[in-house]
Amino acid sequence: MSGVKRILAGLGCLCVVLLSGCGSISGTDGLIEKAREEIPLSETELENKNIDIAGYSSSGENRLYWFIAWKEGQASSYWPIEFEVTGEDEYSFVHIYKIPITRVENIAAVLWNDIYSFVINNESCSYIRIEYESGHTEDVEVDGLPFVYSTEEIPVYYDFLDGDKNIIQ
Repeated sequence: MSGVKRILAGLGCLCVVLLSGCGSISGTDGLIEKAREEIPLSETELENKNIDIAGYSSSGENRLYWFIAWKEGQASSYWPIEFEVTGEDEYSFVHIYKIPITRVENIAAVLWNDIYSFVINNESCSYIRIEYESGHTEDVEVDGLPFVYSTEEIPVYYDFLDGDKNIIQ
């Protein structure tokens, strides 16, 4: 092999190695760093807020992570961001979804990949009552905060209930 061919082959291998890591996100810290880049808040707003992962819903090789942007004494905001799982604790960014409109403070829901995903971070919420098209109603117990729940059967109606199963207003 001539010197020029060896150099070109070496450069080709180097490009493959360098490009294989492009866009790769590693671990929880990487996910949070990517969320900081994608959440459409100003740098000033973001640098004054903590960002935590509430949990995630799964669909095939993809996950919808719920991020909470918060600061003590201020209202929190909830951001669903989709990632593809590319390896052991390795991800690639897919899409950030619009912040969901919430009926109850610190509770959000979004339809994603034919899955309904909920995030609950409200101390008053003990159950999600979900009514399905089939007529079946399910009370899902919220067993810790933050709590993420998803269902593949799309609800026709849902409510958030306190410990006595009264609707939270």
